[in-house]
Formats: sequence, structure tokens, C-alpha cells
Amino acid sequence: MEYLQGRIDSVEKKKAKDGAPYLSLKIDGQHYTCWDEELFSGLKEGNLVQYRWRPSGRFKRITELKVIQDSPKPGANEQSLMRKMSALRSAAMLHAHDNGRPYQKRLNTLLTALSFELYLLNEELPGAFYEQLKKALSDEKKSSPFPYTEPPDLEQELEIILGSLAKG
Repeated sequence: MEYLQGRIDSVEKKKAKDGAPYLSLKIDGQHYTCWDEELFSGLKEGNLVQYRWRPSGRFKRITELKVIQDSPKPGANEQSLMRKMSALRSAAMLHAHDNGRPYQKRLNTLLTALSFELYLLNEELPGAFYEQLKKALSDEKKSSPFPYTEPPDLEQELEIILGSLAKG
């Protein structure tokens, strides 16, 4: 039988009638039992696991179990989302009355939001991301809704913005 993968919904320590300890696990909505005490440690709700099982009477008995990914810290996703939304809101307020083309405002707002978030995390803008931004800017230039005028040199503008972020 091949390995299955799933997220633990619940873990309950129990004892059989003879006093033997076992775990009652619910993985992706399916109920399993685990009798191997060596597999008990480190199991908690939210863990992503790889496992094998075999039928044991009317129960599904786990025979092998390995944690692939620990459960996320409570509130970690909410904190990340709040940080991103706060950075975006602040950047949008900062650039709300900017003049210029919509793609410039959008770019400036997103870059400012990203720089705010990176500042909060005490990180720098990765080089690969910088290259992706330059490519996106080039693509945006080609599909500009303003064909009658030459858009400003957005790559140079990006380098100025990113350079000031790196310095300060």
C-alpha cells in the first residue's frame, strides 16, 4: 500500500480495556487508531502527515506515520494578512492623490506596500523579485493603454525606488 497524506483534525489519547494506550486520530475527516507508542510523540492538530494503515477489525490501524509539516502557529496567517493589509492601506493612502497613469499609481502603491512590509519584517527585497518586477514593467509598457505617448522609463523609476529602500 502506498503512503497517504493528510492533515490531522484531532488527536485523542485513549486506553483500551486492558489499559494499553493508543491514539484516536482523525485525518482529513477519516478516523484511525494508532497503537505504536513510538509514533505518538509530536502529533498535534494541524500537522501534515504521511501515513500507511491496515484494516484491523472494524478500525483503520495506522502502521506508519511521519510528520511532514508542523502545524502553523495559531494566528500566524491572520497576523501575516493583517500586516499585508495594513501596508497596502498605508501605501494606497500615500499614493491616493498622485498624478500619472493608472499603471504608475498601481506600481508605486504596490512597491510602497511591499517596502513597508519588508521594513516591518526587517528584510530586503530579493534580487529575483526585482528582476520579475522589471519584466512586469517591460510587459506593462508594451501593453500601455496610452499608445500616443511614450510612458516614462519605469525601469529607471523602479531602480530609484528600490535604491532608496536599500539605503534607508
